[in-house]
Amino acid sequence: MDDFEPCHLKANDIDIYFGNFTDEADCKLLVDRNCINYQHINSVTLEVNTIKCSNLSPETFLANNDINVTACCFDVDFSRADENLVAIHALPCFWQFIFEQNSNRQLRVVKLYDTSEYEATTLVRMAFKGFELDFPINFGTLDPTVGTIAESQKVKFDKMKGWNDSPFFEYQCKKVRSHYVIVKKHSKVNCVKCLSAISNKKCKSKMCKQCCAEHGAPTCAAHKKK
Repeated sequence: MDDFEPCHLKANDIDIYFGNFTDEADCKLLVDRNCINYQHINSVTLEVNTIKCSNLSPETFLANNDINVTACCFDVDFSRADENLVAIHALPCFWQFIFEQNSNRQLRVVKLYDTSEYEATTLVRMAFKGFELDFPINFGTLDPTVGTIAESQKVKFDKMKGWNDSPFFEYQCKKVRSHYVIVKKHSKVNCVKCLSAISNKKCKSKMCKQCCAEHGAPTCAAHKKK
């Protein structure tokens, strides 16, 4: 391919999935969230995470994947002959990403035509991959305010605050019980009366506190008359 423009993917960690394997391709991968552990290995410079699963196979792993750039895996089977010890598996969207022209190469969700399963967690993961790998991202019509994120995702969200290409400039995290939700920041609007102070977003009259007290509606919940 004379017009091929190579890209360079740099791993920031190694995820090792293990557990009970299956030969049934239509099974759903089940991850034991109580058995996800960080392993320190002296000979490996990258962070190594081990994830225990049920119904594990290359097919179920890839079916559980949500981002094009991570839609690949190495299947290591020690029961096979030496020359077949490792097999590479990948979804078409991964190869499309690899062989795409640089100007069109973007991080996207795997299922472009059925995005109902993708929520905030996927979008934070995708954005953070773009942040680490320096690739543009494309959310399409997906809404980051749908769903919740865990503390680990909140840490990633915060790390991207200084990133010029962050898709979350208009958003902030809000804690709800043990999780977080992503909400749009309140856009500052000037008071409709004095035109200089900032109006209260809950003010019925769209005024600042002083103007509402003098000219606003008596029933304004944000600036009740005292």
